[in-house]
Amino acid sequence: MPPLLSSQPIRTNDLADIKPDGKFLITGRIDNIINTGGVKVSIETLEELFSPYISQPFAVTSIPDNKFGEAVTLLIASSGTTLFSISFPDEIPSAYLPKYTFSVKEIPATGNGKTDRIQCKKLAQTFKNVNQ
Repeated sequence: MPPLLSSQPIRTNDLADIKPDGKFLITGRIDNIINTGGVKVSIETLEELFSPYISQPFAVTSIPDNKFGEAVTLLIASSGTTLFSISFPDEIPSAYLPKYTFSVKEIPATGNGKTDRIQCKKLAQTFKNVNQ
Protein backbone atom coordinates (compact mmCIF):
# COMPACT_ATOMS: atom_id res chain seq x y z
CA MET A 1 0.00 0.00 0.00
CA PRO A 2 1.42 3.45 -0.94
CA PRO A 3 2.25 5.87 1.86
CA LEU A 4 -0.44 8.34 2.85
CA LEU A 5 0.10 12.07 3.13
CA SER A 6 -2.75 12.47 5.57
CA SER A 7 -5.20 10.30 7.42
CA GLN A 8 -7.93 12.75 6.40
CA PRO A 9 -9.08 13.56 2.87
CA ILE A 10 -7.55 16.77 1.54
CA ARG A 11 -9.91 19.08 -0.33
CA THR A 12 -8.45 21.38 -2.97
CA ASN A 13 -9.89 23.29 -5.90
CA ASP A 14 -7.65 21.36 -8.28
CA LEU A 15 -9.04 19.33 -11.17
CA ALA A 16 -7.24 16.05 -11.72
CA ASP A 17 -7.26 13.27 -14.26
CA ILE A 18 -6.93 10.09 -12.18
CA LYS A 19 -5.31 7.18 -13.97
CA PRO A 20 -6.25 3.51 -13.39
CA ASP A 21 -2.92 2.93 -11.62
CA GLY A 22 -3.77 5.62 -9.04
CA LYS A 23 -1.46 8.25 -10.50
CA PHE A 24 -2.98 11.59 -11.38
CA LEU A 25 -2.35 14.71 -13.43
CA ILE A 26 -3.52 18.13 -12.24
CA THR A 27 -5.35 19.64 -15.24
CA GLY A 28 -6.69 22.90 -13.82
CA ARG A 29 -8.74 24.44 -11.06
CA ILE A 30 -12.46 24.32 -10.35
CA ASP A 31 -12.52 28.10 -9.96
CA ASN A 32 -11.17 28.40 -13.52
CA ILE A 33 -14.20 26.78 -15.14
CA ILE A 34 -16.30 28.78 -17.59
CA ASN A 35 -19.94 27.72 -17.97
CA THR A 36 -20.86 29.03 -21.40
CA GLY A 37 -24.25 28.04 -22.74
CA GLY A 38 -24.28 25.00 -20.43
CA VAL A 39 -20.86 23.81 -21.61
CA LYS A 40 -18.27 23.74 -18.84
CA VAL A 41 -14.73 24.31 -20.00
CA SER A 42 -11.46 24.85 -18.17
CA ILE A 43 -9.53 28.08 -18.77
CA GLU A 44 -6.29 26.06 -18.78
CA THR A 45 -7.69 23.75 -21.47
CA LEU A 46 -8.65 26.72 -23.64
CA GLU A 47 -5.25 28.37 -23.22
CA GLU A 48 -3.51 25.16 -24.23
CA LEU A 49 -5.87 24.76 -27.19
CA PHE A 50 -5.40 28.37 -28.38
CA SER A 51 -1.63 28.64 -27.87
CA PRO A 52 -0.62 27.33 -31.33
CA TYR A 53 -2.74 30.05 -32.98
CA ILE A 54 -1.75 33.13 -30.94
CA SER A 55 1.83 34.41 -30.98
CA GLN A 56 1.43 37.22 -28.42
CA PRO A 57 1.03 36.72 -24.66
CA PHE A 58 -2.65 36.08 -23.92
CA ALA A 59 -5.07 34.95 -21.24
CA VAL A 60 -8.51 33.41 -21.30
CA THR A 61 -11.17 34.65 -18.91
CA SER A 62 -14.92 35.12 -18.96
CA ILE A 63 -17.47 37.87 -18.55
CA PRO A 64 -21.17 37.64 -17.75
CA ASP A 65 -23.32 37.25 -20.83
CA ASN A 66 -27.13 37.40 -21.13
CA LYS A 67 -27.28 34.67 -23.78
CA PHE A 68 -24.53 32.25 -22.64
CA GLY A 69 -24.34 32.91 -18.89
CA GLU A 70 -20.61 33.40 -19.26
CA ALA A 71 -18.80 34.32 -22.45
CA VAL A 72 -15.31 33.03 -23.21
CA THR A 73 -13.14 36.14 -23.44
CA LEU A 74 -9.62 36.48 -24.79
CA LEU A 75 -7.17 39.13 -23.60
CA ILE A 76 -4.19 39.61 -25.92
CA ALA A 77 -1.16 41.70 -24.96
CA SER A 78 -0.44 44.31 -27.59
CA SER A 79 1.41 47.60 -27.66
CA GLY A 80 -1.24 49.30 -29.76
CA THR A 81 -4.87 49.15 -30.79
CA THR A 82 -4.24 46.19 -33.07
CA LEU A 83 -7.29 44.39 -34.40
CA PHE A 84 -6.83 40.66 -34.22
CA SER A 85 -8.01 38.13 -36.71
CA ILE A 86 -7.34 34.71 -35.27
CA SER A 87 -8.21 31.67 -37.31
CA PHE A 88 -9.07 28.66 -35.19
CA PRO A 89 -9.58 25.27 -36.84
CA ASP A 90 -13.10 23.96 -37.35
CA GLU A 91 -12.41 21.08 -34.92
CA ILE A 92 -12.58 23.46 -31.96
CA PRO A 93 -16.17 23.40 -30.65
CA SER A 94 -17.98 26.72 -31.09
CA ALA A 95 -18.68 26.92 -27.32
CA TYR A 96 -14.91 27.06 -26.76
CA LEU A 97 -14.31 29.97 -29.12
CA PRO A 98 -13.93 33.49 -27.69
CA LYS A 99 -17.06 35.63 -27.89
CA TYR A 100 -14.95 38.69 -27.06
CA THR A 101 -11.32 39.56 -27.76
CA PHE A 102 -9.69 42.60 -26.16
CA SER A 103 -6.25 44.07 -26.75
CA VAL A 104 -4.52 44.96 -23.47
CA LYS A 105 -1.17 46.56 -22.68
CA GLU A 106 -0.13 43.52 -20.65
CA ILE A 107 -1.63 40.40 -19.14
CA PRO A 108 -2.14 40.94 -15.39
CA ALA A 109 0.24 38.80 -13.34
CA THR A 110 0.63 37.90 -9.69
CA GLY A 111 3.82 38.57 -7.75
CA ASN A 112 5.22 35.19 -8.76
CA GLY A 113 4.55 35.77 -12.46
CA LYS A 114 1.44 33.61 -12.87
CA THR A 115 -1.59 34.98 -14.68
CA ASP A 116 -3.76 36.92 -12.24
CA ARG A 117 -7.15 35.39 -13.06
CA ILE A 118 -9.12 37.80 -10.84
CA GLN A 119 -7.55 40.88 -12.44
CA CYS A 120 -8.04 39.43 -15.94
CA LYS A 121 -11.75 39.01 -15.25
CA LYS A 122 -12.03 42.58 -13.88
CA LEU A 123 -10.12 43.97 -16.86
CA ALA A 124 -12.32 42.11 -19.37
CA GLN A 125 -15.47 43.37 -17.64
CA THR A 126 -14.13 46.94 -17.83
CA PHE A 127 -13.60 46.57 -21.58
CA LYS A 128 -17.07 45.12 -22.07
CA ASN A 129 -18.67 47.99 -20.14
CA VAL A 130 -16.77 50.56 -22.23
CA ASN A 131 -17.75 48.89 -25.49
CA GLN A 132 -21.48 48.53 -24.73
